[in-house]
Amino acid sequence: MESVSPLDACAGKETSITPQGIVRRLKTVSLPFLLSLFRLGEDAALALESRGVGTNEHPTWAVTIRWSWKDSTWTISAALAASVLWLIR
Repeated sequence: MESVSPLDACAGKETSITPQGIVRRLKTVSLPFLLSLFRLGEDAALALESRGVGTNEHPTWAVTIRWSWKDSTWTISAALAASVLWLIR
C-alpha cells in the first residue's frame, strides 16, 4: 500500500477506491477546511465581542464631534508650519 501525501489527495491523485480510501481522502481534504472554518468563526466572535454585541441593548454610542476654535487654531498653525518648511527647503 503506497502512501499518499495530503497535497496529492487534494489534487485527486489517490489511487484506492475502497471505502477506507474514500474515508481517508475525505478526512485529509475536509480537516484543513474545518480548521480554517473554526479559525474564521473565532475571529468573527472576537470582533463581535470587541464591539460589545450581545452585552446590552446599545453596544456602542455615537458621539458627534463639533469643530471648535482650537481645531481652527491647530489647522492654521499646521498650514503655516508646512508653508514655512516648504519655503526653506
